[in-house]
Amino acid sequence: MSDHPSWDLPHGDDRLSGYLDGELFPAEVAEVDADLAVDPALADELARTRQARSAVRDLPLVEPPSGFFERMLEGEARVVAAVTPTRWRPTRRQLLLANAVSVAAVVIALVVVGVGVGNNPVNTEVAGAVDAHAQTLDSLNDEGTIPADGGRDRLGPVDGGATPWQHGQPVDDVPSDFLVPTELDGGYELVAAYRTPSGVHLFYSDGRFGLSVFEQRGTVDWSELPTPGERIEVGQNDGWRWTDSRIGGRVVVFTDGDLAVLIAGDESGEAVLRAAASLPPTPEPSLGDRARALAGATIEQLSPLG
Repeated sequence: MSDHPSWDLPHGDDRLSGYLDGELFPAEVAEVDADLAVDPALADELARTRQARSAVRDLPLVEPPSGFFERMLEGEARVVAAVTPTRWRPTRRQLLLANAVSVAAVVIALVVVGVGVGNNPVNTEVAGAVDAHAQTLDSLNDEGTIPADGGRDRLGPVDGGATPWQHGQPVDDVPSDFLVPTELDGGYELVAAYRTPSGVHLFYSDGRFGLSVFEQRGTVDWSELPTPGERIEVGQNDGWRWTDSRIGGRVVVFTDGDLAVLIAGDESGEAVLRAAASLPPTPEPSLGDRARALAGATIEQLSPLG
């Protein structure tokens, strides 16, 4: 039996799925996070589940052969005509609309059942991320991994130490649907990568200043950001930065495709923003996004109302 009874239920793995899909209540998320922090086997299971989903999302979407939908609709029309009483026949307009909706429904059902969709709003936990950045810089300095000291005005912990932060597990291979550039504008080079319960933490250094990039699947939950802050543009994306006097605009948050990204750095706010804007675009849209787009296109193209 596990130390965490809820994982021994017949469908206990549903909690992992709910955790990845952002479907748990805050108290449940906190419980899962606590379990992950003390249970390496559970953390490995989460990593395997996430990796499996990433593999499925990376599969190419196969284009149907030419005339596929037309032949399907014609065959369906013949079947309906054969079993429908002679006193009533659906019009071609009705058949087209019904089949368009049916095809879209099948596509969406396959996505919902087979793939966890990552477009749910997520809390980027800004204050905790700043603490994580500061502690990572100290840890890497203590290890002698980097000479960077963060400068005289480096970011410091702002969360009051109420929730002590722990390193994620160092990783060499980050799942392909995360952004892992080896360099960012300003001379920042990738030093270390960590797996966190909600995504990845990438640490960069230019030899003096440190810069952390936190990524998780989903979109930024703008309602969970602290104050004061301001909306900005980060490359081609809408973003936000923290203007608290302790931070000075050196924390930037934005949504890039299906990733929620937070960047925190010790250099000036403008330098951090330049580094953020140099993050490359997200990889090819996920299978879920492509399937939803295909479903919408199917209805639009096949519907007699379109």
